[in-house]
Amino acid sequence: MSGIAFKDLTVHYKNRIALGGVSGQFGFNRIVGLTGENGAGKSTLLKALMGDVPLKKGFVEHNGVERSSLKSFRNIHAQLVSQEFQLDRDMRVSSFVLFCAGMAGVSRKEIKKELLRIGDAFGWSELEARCIRKLSGGQKRRVHLIASCLAQPNFLLLDEPFQGLDSKYLRNLLDVMAELVSTERRSVVLCSHRIDLLESIVDDVCLMHGGNLLYCGDMKEIPAVEAGTYLGIELGVLSNEQWNLFVNDLNAADPSFPSFHSRRQRIRYVTEVPESVRKTIRPWLEAGFVKSLSEYPPGLEMNLKSLLNEYVERNAE
Repeated sequence: MSGIAFKDLTVHYKNRIALGGVSGQFGFNRIVGLTGENGAGKSTLLKALMGDVPLKKGFVEHNGVERSSLKSFRNIHAQLVSQEFQLDRDMRVSSFVLFCAGMAGVSRKEIKKELLRIGDAFGWSELEARCIRKLSGGQKRRVHLIASCLAQPNFLLLDEPFQGLDSKYLRNLLDVMAELVSTERRSVVLCSHRIDLLESIVDDVCLMHGGNLLYCGDMKEIPAVEAGTYLGIELGVLSNEQWNLFVNDLNAADPSFPSFHSRRQRIRYVTEVPESVRKTIRPWLEAGFVKSLSEYPPGLEMNLKSLLNEYVERNAE
């Protein structure tokens, strides 16, 4: 399968291992979801693919050709929209976008054609005449997304692209990314902790933890956890005495209630959540000691969490 392949990528930040020999592949004509907790190494992996951080070891290939041999890798083969994106504050939006697309070798005619196709999705008409320094963070992100799409790279790498976007532009972003893959036959890597959004659009999922890649492949092939209902409990501020009382109440309502490992945790019930548990939690919820309570079926998030738990338990032995 053609695409971007990476082998044994190792990155150190001072005395910390940011990537610990990561290997994998992002396939061509796919939408890939890259996820994991904060500090897992997601952003570092994207930067390593682009050559933005020094490698202790490892290499990156595009369609079998090593990245160092591709002079145009950054603009034509791949583009990264990072969390720390830099825009020239004194430029007008239209000038900046034209400059970026021109650097990638895109003609003015093609730029106009692409703007007609994707401009409305990102609110181009309200942005094009404005100075970048006067834009909000979300508006700047939309400008960078437009510029990167117009550059027409084979691979578009987006680091936390949902930050700062309201629901309208968030949905539009997902639609544009899906269109890029289905009609333009390009590839998109979405790096995000928003698994609910990734689940709705991605073909492949990559799960990172502690600078390691635990899984990278087809979302449909991830081992599924046992079917059942999951109870999500997010607690407010509780004293140790209140915490112990809350846990004791739940255990009294259901002796088989799983034990808590932290004060913010999702508990799985293989069958329906007992009414006795719901009744026990209700007064805690009304008093504000429980901030939120939700029930939901298993999905991608729980499957990934199961993989992570297995990895942690295996390496703790």
